[in-house]
Amino acid sequence: MFRNVALGAVAVVVLLGAMGSQVRAQVEEDTVYSKETQKAYMETVVRIKAEGGNSAWQGSGVCVAYDRKAGVAVILTAAHVVKDARRMSFEVFTSASYPNPAHSYNPAAKWWWNEKDDIAIVVAQMWVPRTARLAEDPNAIQKGDHVLSVGCGIGAPPVAQVGDITRLDEEGDYIVDRGGIGGRSGGALIGRQGVIGIVSRGRAGETYFVSLNKIHGLLQRASGQLRDEH
Repeated sequence: MFRNVALGAVAVVVLLGAMGSQVRAQVEEDTVYSKETQKAYMETVVRIKAEGGNSAWQGSGVCVAYDRKAGVAVILTAAHVVKDARRMSFEVFTSASYPNPAHSYNPAAKWWWNEKDDIAIVVAQMWVPRTARLAEDPNAIQKGDHVLSVGCGIGAPPVAQVGDITRLDEEGDYIVDRGGIGGRSGGALIGRQGVIGIVSRGRAGETYFVSLNKIHGLLQRASGQLRDEH
C-alpha cells in the first residue's frame, strides 16, 4: 500500500505546490523575495535526523509534494544526508510552533540517492505544513539570477538567505555568493520558478547547489523503480 502511494506522490511532484501562512522567523531584507515569501518557504523545510551504525547526523530537506489523503510527503535532500542512514526521523515547523518543531516523526519511508550528483529523494508517511513547487525549466536558470535558500543549521530552526548565482561549475551546479552553514545540506535553493537546487556543500563565501537537471533525473529514476516494483 505504501509503495503505491509513494508512486503516486512522486508522479505528481511537479504539480503540487502551496505557499501561505507566515512564520515568525529569521529573514533578510530583500527587494525580490519579500519577508512574507521567505517566511512561507520556511514552512516547506524538513529537518532530517539520521542514524547509521554508531553515529548520528543532521541535514535539511524541502517538501515538494504532499498527498493529503494518504499523508505522504516527497522530500528532496542531499545524498550525503541519507545514503548511510539506517533510520531517519523528521521535524517540521509552523508559524505557531516557531522556533520549535511543530511535529516530530519516525515514519515509514523509502529513499533513493545519486551519490555522484549528491541528490536524494525521501518519500515518507508524515504531515508537512507547506509544499514548495519544483521548477520545470533548467534552461531558464542563469548566472546572475537572484535566489533564496532555506534550511536548518545544526540544532537551529529554519532560516532564509538571499544571494546571487555567481557561476555554474563544470557539472552545471549552481554556486551562490553566500557561505555554507553546517546542517543546511539538503536545503532548497529557490528561484522565480520555485525550487531549482539543493544544498550540496559550502565554504566561506559560497555554497554549491545541485542543479535542477540532476533533480529531475533522480525523480524520473525513482518513479521508474516504483513502477517496476508495482
